[in-house]
Amino acid sequence: MLPIGISLNDKGCRRVPATFEGEPDIITWYLSGPYAITIGKPMHFLGDATDKDFVRKVSENIMQNIRALTLDSQRRLCPIPTD
Repeated sequence: MLPIGISLNDKGCRRVPATFEGEPDIITWYLSGPYAITIGKPMHFLGDATDKDFVRKVSENIMQNIRALTLDSQRRLCPIPTD
């Protein structure tokens, strides 16, 4: 699995009502503006995909990585002044 964190300016987004698998949803189109992408290191997992506890732990690990990469992207997109 290759985790990726993406940060973009919300002002460049357009949200559109949609239906996904019969359920109402909102999709987001990013039309313009700056964005930043951070690609993480490949992640490998070995285990039983039918083991709910294993799947939960792997999912949490993946999301932690994605959140950290997204923060890195946000910092590059909107650097905090160091004055």
